[in-house]
This record gives sequence, C-alpha cells and structure tokens, in this order.
Amino acid sequence: MADISGDLTAEQAHCDAFVRENADPDIRRPAHDPSATPLDGLAGRPPEPVTARRTLVAITTRQTSFDVWAALGMLEELLSDYRRIAPHYRFLQTAGEAGIAAGNEYRLAISDPALLGAVTDAMGDRVEAARLDRRNMDVRVVRAGPWGGETGELVVEALRNHALAGASSLWVLAHDDRDDGNLRVTLDAFEITRPAWAPDLLAARRSSGEAAGTRIMDWEYLFERLAQRLDGLPEASDPTGSCGDVLGDAHARDALKIHGGLQPCVDRMSR
Repeated sequence: MADISGDLTAEQAHCDAFVRENADPDIRRPAHDPSATPLDGLAGRPPEPVTARRTLVAITTRQTSFDVWAALGMLEELLSDYRRIAPHYRFLQTAGEAGIAAGNEYRLAISDPALLGAVTDAMGDRVEAARLDRRNMDVRVVRAGPWGGETGELVVEALRNHALAGASSLWVLAHDDRDDGNLRVTLDAFEITRPAWAPDLLAARRSSGEAAGTRIMDWEYLFERLAQRLDGLPEASDPTGSCGDVLGDAHARDALKIHGGLQPCVDRMSR
C-alpha cells in the first residue's frame, strides 16, 4: 500500500483490523465515525475528502401506491444479485423487526471473485493467509417511514465493517395526479461518505481508476429492480452525479433540504 502510507507498521495494523472486522460475525456493531475513520489512522497522508452523491429517478407504472410500498419493503430481494447460479452478492437482514424500521441492520455479503481478489491484492503480504472468501458490509436503519400514502423516507448509516463511513438517504414520492391514470414514483437518493478502509479504497481505484463506484447503498441497482418489479417505465430525470467533494457545494445544500436525515452525519463531518 505504498500509495496509501509509507508507515509499514501502521499499514500492518490497519490490515489486521480490516480482516478482523470483516470476519467478525457479530451484529449491533458501532457505526463508523465519519470524522475519524480507520483510514485516517494511517499517518503520513492527507485525509480523504467528503463525497456527496445524488441520484434521481422517476418511474411510471400502472401499479398502485400500495404495490410500490410493498415492493420497497422487500429490500433483501431488491438489493441481492438476481442470478440464481453463483450470485455475487446477497443483502440480508441481520437484526431488527420484520418490516423496515429504525434499528434494523442489514449485511451486504459479497462473494464476487474479482472484488475479493482485488481487495486481497491490495493488502499484499501484510496479513498472512488473508485471502477473503467474502466481503461483509453492514448498515443500520436510523430513520424509516412512513411506508404508505404518498411519501416515505429511509436513512441508513454505515457500520464499522463497511468500506465507507457516512450515511445514505432515500426519499420516495408516489402520486397519481396524472391524466393517464398512471402512478408516478419519484425516487431521490443522496449519500455523504468518506472512505474508511485502505484495502477497499485501493481495490476500487485499481479496478475503475477511482473510488467513485463504491456506495453505502446501491440505489441505482434498487431502482432498476424496482422498475422491473412494478413493470414500470423510467422517465427522464435529473442526471446522476457527484455533488462535489466539499460539504459547501450548492447542490449538496439543496439536496439536504429534502434529505434532512443526513444532517447529523454532516454535522459530525464538519467537526
């Protein structure tokens, strides 16, 4: 990890902690502190910047709002790999209530050989026999609901084994005020993050040239699966993209007017 830190002792300790955290099966683990991540503990390097990213999608469907909320309640199905043979990732509930509620925890269990190989290669020989057979990343719901009517909200925070520190928010508007009788579902996702672990950061950079492909929640995939489930037609919407690497970005400030559940995360990052 020469491009991360020149301190071999600190790198060794960082990789050891990463492997232990990933292998720990326990639930109810603490969340990352986005202002002081494990990656920040590596000396001799500047802190990674804050990234804010927003995705907006609109879906037109003949289904009812009840169908929309019922479909969104099946997060485990929507966010798991749909391939029946050798799926590369599964999204599993590990704690909490049967429905989506504050305090629920979910685990993204990734078995994609390409990703696991990249993460292992990033650690080099710093951890003996450290080849991963699965990359586990947990999130906890901090706000949810109301699931019904016209609007709903879901806010999750990244826990200590996640590649990122920060929080992610989904705001949903389902309304049927169209003349054609169709239901229009607006999906607005916003997340504010910082990289938390060096092996994940290096693996992402080496595979895509940057770390922009890593998310707390893969909302784009969820939107695609939701449109399929609702037999919906995606509509033209605002472009997907980064709001910038600073919390002072005007687009990020506008997004926070809707995604107020992310304000505590912003406050912690602003310390």
